[in-house]
Amino acid sequence: KDNTIIGYMLYRRKQGTEKYELLNKDPIPLPSFVDSATNPLGSYEYVVSSIDIWGNQSVVSPTAIIEPDIRSYLRPPMSLSLRNKEEGVVVSWVEPRNIDGKKYIIYRRNLATSNYQEIAEVDPAATEFIDVNVTYGNTYEYAISVSKENLEGRKSKSEIIKRR
Repeated sequence: KDNTIIGYMLYRRKQGTEKYELLNKDPIPLPSFVDSATNPLGSYEYVVSSIDIWGNQSVVSPTAIIEPDIRSYLRPPMSLSLRNKEEGVVVSWVEPRNIDGKKYIIYRRNLATSNYQEIAEVDPAATEFIDVNVTYGNTYEYAISVSKENLEGRKSKSEIIKRR
């Protein structure tokens, strides 16, 4: 620790843009800062400079690049449940958290085939979807993924049900 340093000035820019934006008017006294005004799917570049007791500002630090953690941001539901109902197969999940603008993509495959088909895109807050396009006696496998802004996460653990 340098006793002549009174704080830090932090600058951010969206990756690919030219100009940095100053994030604080007054020097940040500790070498830590939580930037909550960003898009969780955006990539950003940060630089920092120090201010000493005489008001001198240092040259900026090397650039730190922060990129989104898509895998955790677009994490699928922990589990899904399937049940037969007269109308079709009900696919349900626990009420999700942090759904801001996200969609659930529901996939199904007939066990007689090898590929999943996207069958619906739904609001996660609905907590269930009824698949009416199923045939009695067939066995189906379902999985769910999460999407937002044309990005899609990995599929959930799958579940299997025989249509009765």
